[in-house]
Amino acid sequence: MDTALVVSGEQTTSASAIAALAWVTWDTIVNFGDENSLPTDLLDISSRPSSWIKWSYAFIRYIPILHEWLLRVGFFIMSNGKTLSASACVGWMIEQLLATWSVILIVDIMLMARANCRDQTIWVALVAEIVAMLIAISLTIPKIKLAENCSGMNSPATLMAYWLSSLLFETFLFVLTLHRFFRYIATHHIYDGTFMFIFMRDGTWAFAMIFTVLLLNTLFYQLIHSPLIQAGYFWVLAVMSFTGSHVLLNIRRFANKQLQETLPTTQGSSAIAFTTP
Repeated sequence: MDTALVVSGEQTTSASAIAALAWVTWDTIVNFGDENSLPTDLLDISSRPSSWIKWSYAFIRYIPILHEWLLRVGFFIMSNGKTLSASACVGWMIEQLLATWSVILIVDIMLMARANCRDQTIWVALVAEIVAMLIAISLTIPKIKLAENCSGMNSPATLMAYWLSSLLFETFLFVLTLHRFFRYIATHHIYDGTFMFIFMRDGTWAFAMIFTVLLLNTLFYQLIHSPLIQAGYFWVLAVMSFTGSHVLLNIRRFANKQLQETLPTTQGSSAIAFTTP
């Protein structure tokens, strides 16, 4: 492959990674006050029974950022002359795929919990997604070709199953969200500010963002044969972290607003103290 094309792909991928990392880091910083100032603290993992949700929130909020920073440090070291063996590059690629898989899995479970999905069908679909992604990883790794700095140069067709399985599950989950919403409005009136309005609004934009980034990343891995192939990888982690955390934050904000509105007037001063801008 033309050296200039490889260098250009690496530079574009690096710029894309920095942009994704800067965006999700900035979003975490500006919302950190809400996470810690709401009366029902999202990061207070000592309470039951929702501690698993809070652990999951912390995971999808901070692990992608930490992972992206570590990757950036690794790429920086390699760009300054440090090289890795072929086996080390393969190990690094496995780590990236498993890290993405774990973040996607936790976000999917959180979205299921948010939608209160207890139907066995959705759990079967989730298990199918998990199995398909793990099989895709095992079939893909031996076939991936890497450049000297461990950047991707091609993508086996089997990797498409890794991204498509998540894409299909997200679509299926959104269809169930629509079904629940339309069943509700058939007998209830909703308006701006109600729980079902927030439920549907957040479910729609979250699905749109996840679907778009997964689809674009799938196309990148299938159609591009240069280091540019990894340009979308960092955005998958960033978007998953953003959507998973914000749908929970918005529900928590709504719940605390309802709580404050029902507090006795004698507690008004303490309620105002907890109100977030």
